[in-house]
Parts: sequence; structure tokens; C-alpha cells
Amino acid sequence: MIRFSPTHSPVQHSPRLIVTSLLGLMLLVGSPLALAGDAGDSGADSIERELPFAVVSFPDQIFTGTTVPLVITLNEDLLDDSAQLAVDLHGFRGTERVAGLWHSRKIPIAAGVTDPQTFEVPIPEGKDIQRVSFVIFLLPEGVSDFKQKIHAAETTTDVFDQ
Repeated sequence: MIRFSPTHSPVQHSPRLIVTSLLGLMLLVGSPLALAGDAGDSGADSIERELPFAVVSFPDQIFTGTTVPLVITLNEDLLDDSAQLAVDLHGFRGTERVAGLWHSRKIPIAAGVTDPQTFEVPIPEGKDIQRVSFVIFLLPEGVSDFKQKIHAAETTTDVFDQ
């Protein structure tokens, strides 16, 4: 289960992976979803997070006054019918949620499509925001009311001033 908090990013743990070799059995314990750039990584600069219905990636450092590429790959066999994918941007001042910082256009998604979809999300300046939350959701085709969503989840990350 993913839990959301203005001070903590939602994290799911990867399953354990058991690797066998001639030298013996090595147990690699699943760790929180990969933060690219961690030890053993080649220095990539993005974060990848698993949501209940998609995998989301974005830069590991987000700065106010910039535009952030948010890449969303929907899980296979998620949709039986066409839908619309959209993103809202919320922010946090301490524990206060600031909704409505930005709303994407809705991207039509055909049933069975899992191609990555990229949203260019502007991170506002001058709002005294310490964290942002990408609220990602799917709506039935032709629907615009968030209350009628098919799926929704959010992921948060720190924001830095330039």
C-alpha cells in the first residue's frame, strides 16, 4: 500500500531477488524504488516511482522556475476502454497543501497502450513551495470531472530554489 504525506514520498518496496551463482547463493534484498545516481548507478539523474497503475519518472532534483519532464508509463492490461491521462501539480508549504498550481491537458489513451507519456510540468517560482506533488489520474473518455476518475495516485518530491 502507498501512503501519502506532505513530508514523506510514497515508497513501495521491490520484491526480493535471489541470484544463484557457482560461487554460492547471494541474496539481494529489495530496497526502496531506485533513485538513479545511488551507489552502483552510472550517474543517471532521475527518480523512478511505482504507483498502483503506472511507473513515473522525473529528475532527481527539481528547481523552481523550471519545467520538469514527467514520464508516465501505464501498467499493461490496465484499461479495457479508452481513457484520458492527466496530471495536476500541488505544492506544500510546510504541511499546508497548495492545490491547483498547474493542470495538464488530458491525453487520450487507447485501451492496452503502455507507451510512455511525457508531461512538461512547470514548477512555479515565488510560491514558497518546499515540495511538489504530481497528482496523476485517468478519467473515462469524454469526462472532465476528477470525481469520476478511474485511477488516481500522487507522488511527492522536494523542490529547490535556483
